[in-house]
Amino acid sequence: MITRIYTKDFVEIDYDPSAPCLLARNLKFMLSDEFKSHLEFALAFMKEKVKETGKNIMWLVDTRHSPVFQEEDVQWATQDWTPRALSVGVTHVAFILSQNEWVVMGVDKYNDEGSKAGMKVAYFPDIDSARNWFSESADKV
Repeated sequence: MITRIYTKDFVEIDYDPSAPCLLARNLKFMLSDEFKSHLEFALAFMKEKVKETGKNIMWLVDTRHSPVFQEEDVQWATQDWTPRALSVGVTHVAFILSQNEWVVMGVDKYNDEGSKAGMKVAYFPDIDSARNWFSESADKV
């Protein structure tokens, strides 16, 4: 059963134990502290779930309604958040892409830097495709 675990006016985060993954739906522009706070919340939650279940977990981000990501936030996500996420068992990040080319540029920047750090990053047209990718690749981890 999918459970809503975090709600703010700028983002919603659901936990799906069947994948397992956290699904973040970015709803509107986030200030840097809002951007960081939701990622910190998600990381703490995922760390606990990995400990509890012994399974890696995926961070799934739906950017279809996202505004532009600030460059310094993307940099923080790649240089600070990603290494910590990898260390606790968050091995995959999937993006449902926006039609906004500026949003895609931020996602591409994360993909370039996150992949260098060892995160498996992929883009999908829908949530089910992302969940399938993680299920298939998690079996190989």
